[in-house]
Amino acid sequence: MKQSAVRARIRQLCCLGLPGEMLMASLLPALRELVPSDSAGFFWVDSRGEMRNLYAERLLPPDVMSLYFERYYDGREAAFRKNFLERARAPEGVVATSADGELARTAYYNEILRRLDAHHVLYGIVREQGAALGQLSLYRSVDAPAFSPRERADLASVIRYVAHGVAGDEARPSGATAAMTFEESEDEAMLVTDRSGAIRHGSEKARRLLLLATTSEINPASLRASVNECARMALKEHMAKHYGQAYDDK
Repeated sequence: MKQSAVRARIRQLCCLGLPGEMLMASLLPALRELVPSDSAGFFWVDSRGEMRNLYAERLLPPDVMSLYFERYYDGREAAFRKNFLERARAPEGVVATSADGELARTAYYNEILRRLDAHHVLYGIVREQGAALGQLSLYRSVDAPAFSPRERADLASVIRYVAHGVAGDEARPSGATAAMTFEESEDEAMLVTDRSGAIRHGSEKARRLLLLATTSEINPASLRASVNECARMALKEHMAKHYGQAYDDK
């Protein structure tokens, strides 16, 4: 897909008024299409730069997550707030790092970053009206190339859309979601679902494509509530396959 089309999809997602986790579940894969990477995450921060919440496509096991917060979150090697504020001071708000040299020999790299395949990281600081809202992190493994200046510019080009989406309803004029126009092709459309597979937003074309994909025959007998359930289960199965086991029991 052309970069312009990916940017348009990112802009559309960020104008839907979705709550945080639902937005990131759809937005992070689109960002990884814009800037190729192995996984991504978003970290919400408060006014002091402390982490309030996170959504990540690849999470650490619970015991390792506990280790991170106990040993590294406020530690000398990888203090979250200190590093976040340093990145936030970058003029363009986008910073690329690679775990070369001394960093690759630290306990933090071997116990945390290596488990996430986060040898190369592209950070994007998300702000709204000057106030930092959070941090995007895109990850690549040790075998992948470092993020290039062009890729840093690509991420920077959509940060304002991400800020609009993260800021939430207070930063969005009334009726903005309803007025959103989707850019769709004959064989491609957008659906937004929750974790159960229930459709929260979808254009007419998207619903038609979903019906064709999940219903072998279209007639009065087939167009009952069972069709919607079939579609919901198909969407839930797709999300579980692509986004992990966490969707299975939600």
